[in-house]
Amino acid sequence: MSKPESAYAIREGFHSIGAEDNSVVIFSELMDSDSLFLTANADTIYTVATLDLTKGPLVVEVPPKALGTLNDMWFGWIIDIGAPGPDRGEGGKYLILPPDYDGPVPDGGYFVGRSKTNHVLYAVRAFMENNDTKPAVDLIKDKLTITRRAPCSRHHSAIRVPAVKPTLHRRPSKTRMVP
Repeated sequence: MSKPESAYAIREGFHSIGAEDNSVVIFSELMDSDSLFLTANADTIYTVATLDLTKGPLVVEVPPKALGTLNDMWFGWIIDIGAPGPDRGEGGKYLILPPDYDGPVPDGGYFVGRSKTNHVLYAVRAFMENNDTKPAVDLIKDKLTITRRAPCSRHHSAIRVPAVKPTLHRRPSKTRMVP
């Protein structure tokens, strides 16, 4: 399977559990040996989404204490999130631009990433506090938003659709791999 086929398979897998584009899957239970992730950590909360840029830019407002990245569908790097990224672990607003976007871009307040594909993979980790997943999951559910950003007018005002709050999707208790 090539890189874009793999990325689109992830997207279709999310669709199959009811997580459409621009909605977030939170793995609020810790991974274990039954998890279908190749290198998942057993002490990490994972937050994953596929973002659709076909209708224009999106703003992803990320909570503090996140660690991750945004990649295009070729798994090409767009921008880091968290400590290695421009928000330095403080959270912030990431403006994600689609390919060939030539509209206005705000001067400040956003960390800007430009994708080479019309769909983007959002993959971010959060960490337990005192061996408890609940504080991190609650922070994600409270602060993470994905908002459509319409092209700005000459006054840089924006029209936004309602933000998509994360939906809690638990992994199946038993998973069987088919050869």
